[in-house]
Amino acid sequence: MAYVGQGIKGGTFSVLDTSGNTYNGSNVTFDLGTQVGSPAQLLVSHDGVIQKPVTDYTIATGGTQITFTTAPASGASIFITEISGAVGAPMNRDINGDELILDADADTSITADTDDQIDIRIAGADDFQFTANTFTAQAGSTITTPTLGVVSAHDLGAGLHVKISDAGAISGGLNTDGDDLVVEHSGSGGMSIITGTSSQGGIYFGDSGDADIGVIRYDHANNSLDFFTSGTERANFDTNGKLTLLVGAQTQENLEVIDDKGVVFGTGGDWMIAAAPGESTLEIYNGSTNATGTNEGQIQFRVGDSAETYINVLGGEGNIAQLYLYADQGDDAADKNYIYSAESGSTNAGLHFGSVGGGSRDDEMFIANDVITCEHSITTASVDYAEFFEWKTELANDDKIKETYGMTVVLDGDKIRLAEAGEEAKVLGVVRPNNTSTIIGGQGIKWHDKYKKDMWGEYEEEGYTQVTWQIKNADGEIIKRHSYMKDRIPQYELITRPDETAKEWYKEDKNFLKDDSGNKITLSVPSTAKEKSDTNYQERTHRKNNSDIPLKRRIFNDSFDESKTYVPRSKRRKEWCVVGLIGQVPVRDTAVIPTSWNKMKNVGTGVDLYYIK
Repeated sequence: MAYVGQGIKGGTFSVLDTSGNTYNGSNVTFDLGTQVGSPAQLLVSHDGVIQKPVTDYTIATGGTQITFTTAPASGASIFITEISGAVGAPMNRDINGDELILDADADTSITADTDDQIDIRIAGADDFQFTANTFTAQAGSTITTPTLGVVSAHDLGAGLHVKISDAGAISGGLNTDGDDLVVEHSGSGGMSIITGTSSQGGIYFGDSGDADIGVIRYDHANNSLDFFTSGTERANFDTNGKLTLLVGAQTQENLEVIDDKGVVFGTGGDWMIAAAPGESTLEIYNGSTNATGTNEGQIQFRVGDSAETYINVLGGEGNIAQLYLYADQGDDAADKNYIYSAESGSTNAGLHFGSVGGGSRDDEMFIANDVITCEHSITTASVDYAEFFEWKTELANDDKIKETYGMTVVLDGDKIRLAEAGEEAKVLGVVRPNNTSTIIGGQGIKWHDKYKKDMWGEYEEEGYTQVTWQIKNADGEIIKRHSYMKDRIPQYELITRPDETAKEWYKEDKNFLKDDSGNKITLSVPSTAKEKSDTNYQERTHRKNNSDIPLKRRIFNDSFDESKTYVPRSKRRKEWCVVGLIGQVPVRDTAVIPTSWNKMKNVGTGVDLYYIK
């Protein structure tokens, strides 16, 4: 170290150029123009006052910036000197054989004053020495190890044996046996470790003569790690990272876990349960790989034996997605029902419901384009048909709404009002409470003009381009898939299940994936020819499995404002009214009643049941 009469050895002081930094009373972090290892490596003057490391300032950005605890005022004078070498610098230079003294009285040290040799001196004497590949204890020095309780350290009769005792009794030992080193336990409940080139090398639990012995053994011939119990192999890992669990005889079905990707059933890889590429969902595949995600097949959930109740889920690319519900005991063709969804653009697009009562599939009902179609009829406890109409003058409150129940109404333009005496021939129908009619037309679950329609009420559609690409790992396995409308590609990576209810959901912050620091992750879209080739980037304007069917989407209405909350008409009864038009309907005796209506019976004070037509 430096003292009066001796200068600093090897140290340097460098004034840092910080002229580019601006001190404005708010900034606290500034560039150093170099990289330092610790705050103590800097001498900092702030308006003539020396700053204390760590307390007044710290080092940031890997040592390339300084951060002040308090922001320097505008026009502050900051002077920074880097100290290296003898004062606080890392030991990263040649000390030229100088002795490194470790204790206060300078008699314990490490030196390398002889080429390719390190000497350790303790209490004034050289005790240990390092040379190339050799550690030497000098004369008078010893190396102490824990006592092993060795009974017989050298038995040269059949190789080297080290026997370990416990309170005088031999409990185990180390033996050489050919090319093997054997670690064994004397008791039958112990463990033996056999190493070396033998094909039997491994860990043995229990005495070798014990019928219930367990073994973990590496098979050199087959390059696999095998697991045995009671002399039978139960599982093994092979060089491909595949775990095979053997059930019963080894020729029977296996359960495999491949590269931590899934579980395969059957010796031929018949079925696989695995995380989907990108690990977004857990899926079941027909086949031994989930790399493509297009394997067709079915999933079956069964209760009882093969003749009893089960559920089948079937589907695949270019095929319909089906859910079969079997309550059949194998004694007839009935008790089989199904739900399936056919892809858009096909002639039977929509959600279908049906049965297999006649021995073959028979659709009974389907839903498509906001329309429910039934093969025969809909049966309910109610017996009338009604539609929504708008009041000429909206009602004041809930009490006024209930007062109109059972009253007749007439059209006044495109709106309704209560019927008056003399208007029997104009009566449209009877005011009904919510949800009491068999069918209510005009309800809707969204604003009816959300999408553009022509004068006949059919949706207007436009074509679009679908883009897809895949992300692969270093082994070429697909780990994530991207699929977007080309004009609606998000700027950032999306979460697994984004909320797609908004018009521009792909721009909403809640749908973006965040990293551990809470920052959004920019979505990288392939742009160069190589990037597109590497990611299998594709664009298409027609269906993937049918080039004759163009891709179409509904067009948002220009007046659609998604910032407003849609309130269903059934919740807004001051403006809207349910009017019973056909069927059996309760009517007040004070209402204006057409002569063509048939009174059926009295159902309460002042209320009769009519059949209206």
